[in-house]
Amino acid sequence: MEKIEAMSTSLASPDSMASLSPDSMEKIDVLVVGCGISGISAAYHISKHCRGTTFAVLERRAKLGGTWSFFKYPGIRTDSDVFSFGFGWKRWESDNIVAPAKDICQYLDDAVDEHGLRQHIRLNTDVVSASFSSATQRWTVTTGAGGTIVCRFLILTTGYYQYEKPHMPAFDGSDRFQGTFVHSQQWPESLDVAGKRVIVIGSGATAVTMVPALIDSGATSVVMLQRSPSYYYVAPKHKKDRALSVLERLFGARIGYFLQKWLTILQGAVVYAYAQWFRAAAKQRFIAEARKLCPDHVDADTHFSPSYGVWDQRLCLDPDGSLFAALRTGRASVVTDHVARFVESGVCTGGGEVLEADIVVSATGLTLQHNFPMSTMKVSVDGVPYDAPNHFVFRGCMLSGVPNLFYILGYTNASWTLRADMMARYFCDMINYLGRHGMGMLCPCADGVEESQAVPFNLSSGYVTRNRGRFPKLGGAQPWGTVQSFFSELWRFKVRTFSELQWIKFTPAAAAAGA
Repeated sequence: MEKIEAMSTSLASPDSMASLSPDSMEKIDVLVVGCGISGISAAYHISKHCRGTTFAVLERRAKLGGTWSFFKYPGIRTDSDVFSFGFGWKRWESDNIVAPAKDICQYLDDAVDEHGLRQHIRLNTDVVSASFSSATQRWTVTTGAGGTIVCRFLILTTGYYQYEKPHMPAFDGSDRFQGTFVHSQQWPESLDVAGKRVIVIGSGATAVTMVPALIDSGATSVVMLQRSPSYYYVAPKHKKDRALSVLERLFGARIGYFLQKWLTILQGAVVYAYAQWFRAAAKQRFIAEARKLCPDHVDADTHFSPSYGVWDQRLCLDPDGSLFAALRTGRASVVTDHVARFVESGVCTGGGEVLEADIVVSATGLTLQHNFPMSTMKVSVDGVPYDAPNHFVFRGCMLSGVPNLFYILGYTNASWTLRADMMARYFCDMINYLGRHGMGMLCPCADGVEESQAVPFNLSSGYVTRNRGRFPKLGGAQPWGTVQSFFSELWRFKVRTFSELQWIKFTPAAAAAGA
């Protein structure tokens, strides 16, 4: 068996941007760790709303883009529309509503260059550790090259999953398989599927993306082997299929695009609210839609009727119904059963059926960061190591007992970028607030806060439940938790920006020795 475990974290070419040299030290105001969507958004907002603030963005890989430059599996694309996926400060010009990774990376590169952000970005710069001193009100950050950066504020935009370690179940007999076995997170670009029989284990967003793409890439057959079904919603792939052209004719390009963006956001919020308030009706509606799309030879009640409620796990976007179109070709199929074991020629299911394959892909999900949101960094505050379960989440972007640190996460039920933009601007509002009031340090304090048993991200997905014990604590009421509602947070962060400050301890800058 050829088991592929390649990592896409190779070093940059010699002409890439330089990282800090060993033994060097630099002092800046803000350090952003991670240069994906959230890191770029943070850089933009700091440059526009915190004039005079010095900052840098560190990225440990050779290319910016985060998830979109990291994953290489066939068909990788966004699972939200580009109107809400695009930044609030840069229009999306592509004709696709659902954008492939290549277009996303180009969009991010263009955003960086158009706004002069590249000079602040340092590729191939891994952060090894970060320690905060209350005496100096500063973070001391050590890079993999041995350099040191001293900063006032630290913003973490490293996402929520481990790049190094996808979730790979211990499949019995996987070493006996004579074909190629690969996890979707570690897909090598050189892997050719043309003329091959492929099994994709999983039924989530990755699987629904890969199956049609593998068919288009020439695979002889593709079997989606799922333990349990998922919900799918179909959306058009191209802008010409939407109301944008009408709005632009009526109101002009700029206003028309703005209106389409907000209509799309509102539509997503309504669907989510409907699924929460009318759970049984929402479930039946999604299942009924799947029945309509399924070809006659596919049993929709077996393969597209989840046992859980709509939005208990993420919905899977299926642009133009491409998954169902692949099923209609007869080259793609769905099997709902668990993996009993691998055999030399493929996979044996729990029901005893042997599915033969040349390539088996494990699209079995992510592994959350072990010490969220610190990624692989070792972090301490006044000499005390950070341990996620000992801290509370504050407003979904700060942590109790950790001063001058913000982190940025997107939504699970809407476009990631909506929240990334909002949190980046909120960070700017907060450090400007400190400056106006002569403060040098802020730290959420959770004294008296009772822990809730709420599930992180409001999801029951496996990657959440498997790692729940390593997530910071959630309180029984806001602001001690996360809110998966764009409009609710729009009110909290844009209108009531400086509410809930009673939970934050502020320390004057003058009180810091050597500040």
